[in-house]
Amino acid sequence: MPTFAVAGFAVFFWAIGWDSAIRCTDRHVSFTNILLTTTVAWTDVRRVDIQGGLAVTLRDGSELLSIAFGGSLLGDLTGYRTHRPAFRQLRQIHGKALASECGGGRRGPVQRKLSFAWRRLLGALAVVYVPLVVVLVLGR
Repeated sequence: MPTFAVAGFAVFFWAIGWDSAIRCTDRHVSFTNILLTTTVAWTDVRRVDIQGGLAVTLRDGSELLSIAFGGSLLGDLTGYRTHRPAFRQLRQIHGKALASECGGGRRGPVQRKLSFAWRRLLGALAVVYVPLVVVLVLGR
């Protein structure tokens, strides 16, 4: 049974590292951290920042952070060189989104859409555990 525990750790580390991401379109930006995705419209974003890791500050002052582009001591020392391409791309898309709104900033509360990526989790569990169950059953 230790094999199942190791497989559980593999799925956990996949959810933290590989599945955590920042995705964007010309209208929205999404931050996925441990299977939970937060999506906001670019018009709700005040600024994109790279100090202490890649972050998006919203109009209400709250921040969206990413595990995949988080802060670290090495990043502080090197100026987050690995984060810079993503930072430039996000800032460019944010600028284009604001320009296309013709200065008509959003009013009211920031709209956040939260979603849970259960399909990706189910797929990861299937990829990891189905072969283990097959081996266990056939090994008896």
